[in-house]
Amino acid sequence: MTESITNQAPSAFDSFNARNLRPEQVAKTFVPSEHYKKISKKRHSVVLGPRGSGKTTLFKMLECRAQDIWIESKKNLTDIDFCAVFIPTDRLWNEQVETLTGLGFTSEHSEIFTSSLFCAQVLHRLAECIKYRCRESSSINWKIEISNNEEYELVKEISRGWRVKPSTYTFNSLISELATRKCEIPAFIAKERVLGEEGRVSRIADQEFFFLDFLKATETFIDIVNSFAKQDNQTWALLFDELEIAPAFIVKRLMESMRGGGDKVLLKLSLAPYNPNFDIESNIFSATDGNDFDLIPLWSAKKTSEARRFCIDLLDSMLTEKGIVDTTAEQIFGKSELDGYDEILDGIAREQDDEASINYLAENNIRASDLVQLKGIKRAQHLRKAIPILRARYEFLREGTDGQRSRKSIPTMYSGANALFDMVEANPRWFIGVFEPLIAEYITNKKSVPRKRQVIEIEKAAAKFLSLLKTIPCPIKSSSISAVGVDKAIDTIGNYFKSEVLGEKLIIEPAGSFVVDSDLSPELKKSLGAALNAGAIVLASTLTEATFLRSLDNQRFRICYLLAPKYRIPLQLMKDVKLKRILSLSEASQQADLVFG
Repeated sequence: MTESITNQAPSAFDSFNARNLRPEQVAKTFVPSEHYKKISKKRHSVVLGPRGSGKTTLFKMLECRAQDIWIESKKNLTDIDFCAVFIPTDRLWNEQVETLTGLGFTSEHSEIFTSSLFCAQVLHRLAECIKYRCRESSSINWKIEISNNEEYELVKEISRGWRVKPSTYTFNSLISELATRKCEIPAFIAKERVLGEEGRVSRIADQEFFFLDFLKATETFIDIVNSFAKQDNQTWALLFDELEIAPAFIVKRLMESMRGGGDKVLLKLSLAPYNPNFDIESNIFSATDGNDFDLIPLWSAKKTSEARRFCIDLLDSMLTEKGIVDTTAEQIFGKSELDGYDEILDGIAREQDDEASINYLAENNIRASDLVQLKGIKRAQHLRKAIPILRARYEFLREGTDGQRSRKSIPTMYSGANALFDMVEANPRWFIGVFEPLIAEYITNKKSVPRKRQVIEIEKAAAKFLSLLKTIPCPIKSSSISAVGVDKAIDTIGNYFKSEVLGEKLIIEPAGSFVVDSDLSPELKKSLGAALNAGAIVLASTLTEATFLRSLDNQRFRICYLLAPKYRIPLQLMKDVKLKRILSLSEASQQADLVFG
């Protein structure tokens, strides 16, 4: 079954995916962030972020099992006053809808079957959670003391509310019965394909569990458990992960449940940024950001101190795990040129290789030789806007031995602690993928990691990422290429920005971000949407009340900083330009046909 390309967001470091880890494993290496503080609030939440940005890790860290690990280790973490249950999205739900529609089932029956699978998943996770709290947890926060007889009575009450009949009234039997139900639903559907439409309505009506609402069943469960545990005010939270691959009607139901619902159940949803199939806010019953729930985006258009702080903490955690303490990031990777420009400006003053830069200084009544004397604040006052661009030009336009401009062998502007932190954009999966081998080299050689080695690792990560972007289809046609990936469009955009920064004419405020024109082809927009969900481009527009980015029209984006070395551009948000202009002026668009609407 084919899946929308917007949900085919690849990740360069899937081996570090928290989806494959148990909550206990997540807790052992977890690093709290500002995002965690926000999601820990006793409010509904919608978390948006590309692949690898930490959505699953944040959710799993809220679970009782993970919380218990932190309590045992006496680590400082925001107190959680709700019992959280992690519920991963099953790709089968969406495939089920598409398959059943193609096989002639009505949309109503298709939604009934898929809703029952969804409900069974929720109940199965709730049953696992209550078993943990009663039989495994030792924490005073979650532990429920229970005898075998009391377990019998509790499971009996839950089973009655959920319309299930376990072989015995134990937690294990209840969990097994719910697992069986998840298998029986596809089996029922397969049988219906053989039996045909005649009598189908009555056969479906005979199955009570097809009409069990997940939220009402959850509330029933909470009433029973809270009453039994004498915790009438205990709030529970359902954490729905990766909802971008769930059917739209399920997401709509979840959003509607956030508005005006009771105080027994919190809903926390995670999605990718771009969701063209979700038409939710137009429904008057849907929840709105700021009123009914908190919207938590896991990215930033500009560099932030919070992102760097998170990277420092994550690095410290990785070092501590390997027995390295009292060692700073700058001791291992050196200071980044982002933290001071004296060396770059001194080089411009001495070498004066870039005629355009020297002319700019002259036009502003600054002699190149004066740069050596100007220090600190005075230098910044004269060159605040120009410094990042001058630095890039100094880095890449210095004369080679043959008198021709060429790239330096070691692009040091992309090395050093803060530059590395900025390029991984506080994306935990990218961070681990880049820093693991660098830390290993530091341990082996027992000395700081050479700048050349840092840049090589960044370039390897970028190359790996670009190779995965090739798997996202893009509507570019060429006489020699039958199908290409969205990396081609990224390459076109990146090379345009490169020409803006390193062109013959010095542009102090060059274009370095783009706005998507409304008349570009839908196919190209979908490809860019998939690139957004993968993290290749970053939303630079301000998030409004729109929960989901359903359209890219008139939205502003930048290329992720991980790809900045490839295109030799500064690590900063720069002026925007219309994407259609980039495509029409680029050499690539003259050789290939990027389809317009």
